[in-house]
Amino acid sequence: MDRSFLSQKIKNSVSIDDILYWTAAIVLGGVAVLYAKLFMLAEHFAFNLLKEYGWYFGATVPVLFAISWWIVYKFAPEAGGSGIPQVMCALQCEEEKNFPYKAKALVKIRTAMVKIISSLVGVVGGAAVGREGPTIQIGAALFFRVRDLAMKVSGKTFGADVWMITGSAAGVAAAFNTPLGGLVFAIEELAKSHFNRFKSSLLVAVILAGLSSQVFQGSYLYLGIPKVNPFDFKLMPWVILIGILCGSLSTLFAEILFKLTTFRSKVTSVSKHLVLSVIGGLLVVCLAMYVHPMAFGGGKEAITSLLFETSDESSWTLALVRFVSPLISYFSVGAGGIFAPSLAAGGTIGSLFSSFVLPHNHNLVVLLGMIAFLTGVTRAPFTSFVLVLEMTDRHSAIFPMMLVAVIAQATAHLINPISFYERVTENWHHKVSPQS
Repeated sequence: MDRSFLSQKIKNSVSIDDILYWTAAIVLGGVAVLYAKLFMLAEHFAFNLLKEYGWYFGATVPVLFAISWWIVYKFAPEAGGSGIPQVMCALQCEEEKNFPYKAKALVKIRTAMVKIISSLVGVVGGAAVGREGPTIQIGAALFFRVRDLAMKVSGKTFGADVWMITGSAAGVAAAFNTPLGGLVFAIEELAKSHFNRFKSSLLVAVILAGLSSQVFQGSYLYLGIPKVNPFDFKLMPWVILIGILCGSLSTLFAEILFKLTTFRSKVTSVSKHLVLSVIGGLLVVCLAMYVHPMAFGGGKEAITSLLFETSDESSWTLALVRFVSPLISYFSVGAGGIFAPSLAAGGTIGSLFSSFVLPHNHNLVVLLGMIAFLTGVTRAPFTSFVLVLEMTDRHSAIFPMMLVAVIAQATAHLINPISFYERVTENWHHKVSPQS
């Protein structure tokens, strides 16, 4: 075949917007890895300072919480909280063909930068928040900006929804090294009714972001490979019970979280906001010093300790702080996610449950608790079990993982059919609509 014909064929099949799209996915992988490493360093820094200096460091925690909140308030209010509701709100505005300037601010690069800085400041202070939700908003913002560039360069018009959803999915894939999790999250939580419009673009973005992150830190499992005993169908009643228990507790967690954020949104005085952040910081440092040191951080340390260390970590104090500390931290700091804290809360509850009834299946119950709790908070059962499956490579437990996710989803829906993300998204939509 004529070589010039082949080169012309390739030239015609690859456009400038394709190149920009692929570049965005690769860059996002690098950004996600850098953010993850900074987040991990900040967590370890907080743990070490608390251990070495106690209250000398503890006294700075409330100040760091207040600074984290102030950074968001001063530079980008749209960067507050998890980030997932902001992306959902932006997608809703795009679907309604009603994308005002205030809605576009939800997915601006400035917003993403402020989110990174605020969350890192909070984590240095020991805030029990995660980086996964923020990474999703960062991914959406990066792709939204590249979409603008692609339209200017090519003269074409592209729907913002395709770019934001693929950026979000690529963010999940890069944050957890879970490409399937990124795809499922996009379909289940963001895309829903119009997946067919961009399934190829989504797949390419997830693959490139995942490969990019692996270039920087190699192929790895987010949680490693815990030992899990083969599943025995005699354990079925216990799996159902774990799903009901964690589904109920996670719904309570989400309800408290929503009430706290709603209360804070009604506070108008900056000085009162700063006082609330200081009080939250004091509470978290007290939990870390007097109840359990794992009150600090996003929760990955707690999970890996439960799965790989033979210790007495299956304690009610650990479960208590991993439930309470994220609530206080999310309420008190400027930005931070709830994916990892939800996984940690569920894992510690599962570990405590296992210590009473299933000590020989400890690791399996920890994983099931993680899936059930995350499902109850996010109402995304497929995303929850696929993420944990990819994080641990425990395919032998895929059936109980799927079952516990479905049970937790049904339990949470019975208690409250509207998820935390949906309610927060509605609040954001009200803020950015032209009538507000």
